[in-house]
Amino acid sequence: MLTGMITSAVSKYLPGPGSYITRQDIRFLRPVYHYETLEFLLEVTGVDEEGHCVTLAVTATRGTETVLDGTLSVCPPHALPRFDGRVLENF
Repeated sequence: MLTGMITSAVSKYLPGPGSYITRQDIRFLRPVYHYETLEFLLEVTGVDEEGHCVTLAVTATRGTETVLDGTLSVCPPHALPRFDGRVLENF
């Protein structure tokens, strides 16, 4: 369940829609139960422009207690090529 929350945050917000996780190393430090409130912190720790990859550190806390930490390698979406009016000539 916690991994799903992290995956959802990566694909929706950081780096953004279309991103996908290529590697993850997550440590579950304490048990988490239903209906508990957690706070997730995702921090960009590295950017490899040549390899088109971003490294993120992830931490989940319950109050002041850390329950999860890890690192992720994420590929953000590639920029879409620009197009001009010629693309629409067949309409």
